[in-house]
Amino acid sequence: MDADRHLLFGLLALQNGLIQQAQLVAAFHAWTCDKARSLADQLIALGYLNAAQRAAVEALAALHVEAHGGDVEQSLAAVPAGRSTRERLADLGDPDLEATLSRVASGHGSTEDGEADRTASYAVGAATSDGQRFRVLRPYARGGLGAVFVAIDEELHREVALKQILDHHADDPTSRQRFLLEAEVTGGLEHPGIVPVYGLGSYVDGRPYYAMRFIRGDSLKEAIDRFHSNGALKSSPGRRSLGLRKLLRRFTDVCNAIEYAHSRGVLHRDIKPGNIIVGKHGETLVVDWGLAKATGEAEPGSEERTLVPSSSGGSSETLPGSALGTPAYMSPEQARGDLEHLGPWSDVYSLGATFYCLLTGKPPLEGDDIGKLLRAVQRAEFPPPRQIDQSIDAALQAVCLKAMALQPEDRYATPRLLAEDIERWMADEPVTAWREPVSRWLLRWLTRHRTGVTAAGAALLVALAGTAAVLAVQTRANADLNRANTDLEVANQKVTRINTALAASNERERARFALAQEAIRTFHTGVSEDVLLKQEEFQALRAKLLREAREFYRKLEGLLQGHADRDSRLALGRAYLEVGELTKQLDSIEEAQTVLRRALVLFEALAREDPADAEPRRSLALGLRSLGEILTGVGRNADALEAHGRSRDLLRALAEADPADRRLRGEWARSEMYYGMSLSSNHRPPSQVLEAAERARSILEAATGGDPLSVDLQSDLADLYGALAIALGAAGRGEEERTAYERARDLGEALFRANPEDADIGHELARNLGNMGICLAAAGRLPEALAAFDRAQEVLKAVEGSNPTLLRLPAASAWIDTSAAFVLIALGRDEEALAALGRAGAAREVLIKANPAVTRNREQLILTHRQTADIHRRSGRMAEVLASLKLAQENAASLADAHPENRGYRQDLVAAYADLGDVHAAMGKPAESSATYDAALAIGRQIAQADPATASLQSDLATTFRRRGIAMQKFDRPADAVRDFRRAITLLQELTEPTPGDYYNIACSQSLLAGLAAEAGSGLTSDAVRAEADHAMATLHRAVALGWRDAAWARIDSDLDPIRSRSDFQLLMMDLTFPADPFDRGD
Repeated sequence: MDADRHLLFGLLALQNGLIQQAQLVAAFHAWTCDKARSLADQLIALGYLNAAQRAAVEALAALHVEAHGGDVEQSLAAVPAGRSTRERLADLGDPDLEATLSRVASGHGSTEDGEADRTASYAVGAATSDGQRFRVLRPYARGGLGAVFVAIDEELHREVALKQILDHHADDPTSRQRFLLEAEVTGGLEHPGIVPVYGLGSYVDGRPYYAMRFIRGDSLKEAIDRFHSNGALKSSPGRRSLGLRKLLRRFTDVCNAIEYAHSRGVLHRDIKPGNIIVGKHGETLVVDWGLAKATGEAEPGSEERTLVPSSSGGSSETLPGSALGTPAYMSPEQARGDLEHLGPWSDVYSLGATFYCLLTGKPPLEGDDIGKLLRAVQRAEFPPPRQIDQSIDAALQAVCLKAMALQPEDRYATPRLLAEDIERWMADEPVTAWREPVSRWLLRWLTRHRTGVTAAGAALLVALAGTAAVLAVQTRANADLNRANTDLEVANQKVTRINTALAASNERERARFALAQEAIRTFHTGVSEDVLLKQEEFQALRAKLLREAREFYRKLEGLLQGHADRDSRLALGRAYLEVGELTKQLDSIEEAQTVLRRALVLFEALAREDPADAEPRRSLALGLRSLGEILTGVGRNADALEAHGRSRDLLRALAEADPADRRLRGEWARSEMYYGMSLSSNHRPPSQVLEAAERARSILEAATGGDPLSVDLQSDLADLYGALAIALGAAGRGEEERTAYERARDLGEALFRANPEDADIGHELARNLGNMGICLAAAGRLPEALAAFDRAQEVLKAVEGSNPTLLRLPAASAWIDTSAAFVLIALGRDEEALAALGRAGAAREVLIKANPAVTRNREQLILTHRQTADIHRRSGRMAEVLASLKLAQENAASLADAHPENRGYRQDLVAAYADLGDVHAAMGKPAESSATYDAALAIGRQIAQADPATASLQSDLATTFRRRGIAMQKFDRPADAVRDFRRAITLLQELTEPTPGDYYNIACSQSLLAGLAAEAGSGLTSDAVRAEADHAMATLHRAVALGWRDAAWARIDSDLDPIRSRSDFQLLMMDLTFPADPFDRGD
């Protein structure tokens, strides 16, 4: 039959990729209408084949028929056709064609009718005995292009997922190529977050399949649905927070997988919750790479090899103007069909949309009208997450909105940067996408830096570090670049409003303000909140754009000279002020100074022209304050003091002229605080610093005007009292310090009673209570100190119940437990102290596991282990001492290894090894003691040699040598002990300016040498012994003459035992005990 030959011709053309299924059906439709012309003629006439292609297919058909004994029917029966192809041809209703179709072989391994359950003989590695590697067990899932089956790998005896193309795509070359591209891309991306491919093959009819790892689990969409539909979680904030964090960790895994794909030059282009599998054993895998595009270009700086699949290109490329992907999750450029401009930023948007669904439980946009949905995506018209759920943290919303920004340049530059912001949030750190309220970051900063406690023996020594106010301004002066990005967006909005006001105020200036708008657009486009500006390779671009913006402002100022109105010049000055402030936060200090000074010139001129105009003087004051912060940051403290002084004077005059303006009084109070901190930086007397702080306090209190305090004002006032207390303590005014802490406590308690679940308020109250406890302990009021610590813990437990995921709360609890332990030790309640230290240590372990990058938790854990060892040592429990000190050493080693640039961590490691050496010596373990001391000295030498000018490093090394010498003496190795004592003495004597403490340590080593005289093998003669003892006394007298007077320590220091019986030593101790002024009555 002619129909047999025509169909054979058509199927061979289709399976060799010369025509598509739709073209075959169209040609047969034409043939049914005009059977006088062959199918080949119809394909030529329709433009689907050319003459050369026709000749090639005819030759192939002839060979095919010849191979089947010249029988066309047998030849046709050997050419399989997919089910969809057969059905579409049958729908033409032609009897001849239907009869011919009955003789066509059906496709194997159908994805729709279950005709076969085994794949063809393609195998990875050796084939099984029957030549077939994969045996299909059951269907598993189905997508737009392919179907997935669970199969058995007969070679390795494991379950796999077998994906094969759907029947209705089987004969379409474009679909086949896309399927092969998906397999190659998935197989070429070797990452824990991307499912591994085990093999790629095809059925006898040419239809492709590939086998991959079978993941037991659900999609992220299903996990999100369960999370948001679980009513029990809504009534349990703790469990809900835990569930959210689990989902967030899954999401950051996805970001890392996509980041890796980008590093290989691959875009996913269809990221959504349904294309992410969350396994039952912690796996998170990105699947369905059917729309992936291999760009052929890896990310700049990537060390990964660019992935270039052999099946990429050609007909599989999506045509420009067509939107591909899932509308609710695709980027605006995808929705526009602007495929030439798709890039990593497009995947970042889809990640943001996935994150949106994670937060809210629904996609950003929904609807049945695809056209309307795509238009909404193009304009980014979706509700912010908090509009759907007010309980979503504002920082997470900001991260989501930044990832889903309309303009690609406003999004995160990479998926990794998106993941890092989420990791920051989980670690209770500020995110780059949001400038958090001052109270939020100030409390975090104070928790980390304001309080420190150290102890020696049973005595309680309390050290309060600096004034928080000074540190706060330093933090502001070096504001984290991560917050600058959000500030830039706010600044651009302000400048836009300024230009609108300028244009409205003077029609004649429109052309001039267009220039300002051009400058602002330049600044916005080049600088804005693009996180790429943090990367070193973009520093030149940032500097160039900032210079361009500044030049535009200069041109605008020139045009305004002499004839611009007051409002226009004031607005221009404010624009300078805003840009200068943000430039400062981007760490372009010199550029910031230049821009700020131009603002100050404008404000100065306006203030001179109309001295009664308050607004220019207020703007001038704020500009001077900002300039003062910059000058402090670059060490120009005298100039900073002058700027802060002028700012304070201007604001004081304005506030006194308008006492009803609370805003002015608040700004005056802040300027007083900055002025006081600048006084401190210039080493002015503490009394002047305190006067400024107290003035700020009185101004702030007066600003309330007798009205009830707002929550924010109460919180600010409590902070101010806490800062004032620290300043008073540093000045030695203990009673006033306690009074200030009590005021801070009282305000905090009132706030806490009104807001018992507010974590910020509870944390601040607990912090002030902890500091007050330390203050009371320093005054010897130990029971009151414990009561303050107990109340602090009560507050923390109350807020932890409703805020179980805030890491700063357990961190504060651990700090309070550690502080309380010192008081308990001083009271002789060692077992309670051990319990408190145990709780603190356990909390620190949890914090370290949650965020190992935060080093302060491990630092505090080391202190906790050492304190625990001290308590055990006093009780003679040496095994427990050893165990605690080993933990301290392991944690010290972790810090030193992770931060080799940090000298302090290596010094801590030296001390930890030396502590272990002492304990091993006390336990009679010479080998272990020698090994740990050798490790301590090796590291100590490296530190000292790297910085020979730092005397304290040589002193520390000398102390380690002396300690090892004592251990050698215990192990009857006197010659080694002599060597170590002499080395310790030499190191200290070589110092350029030894301190009184250094002389005391020299005397200790000389005393120890004198004590070795009676031991055989020391090499010391009796004359040398007497000489060393005399040297020790002479050096000790010199230490006393230079100011060393710690008689209490000298009485118990065993290093001085060899000379303790000497009469001159006894006289010296009596001299140290006698008051310097016996007639001083202390009044």
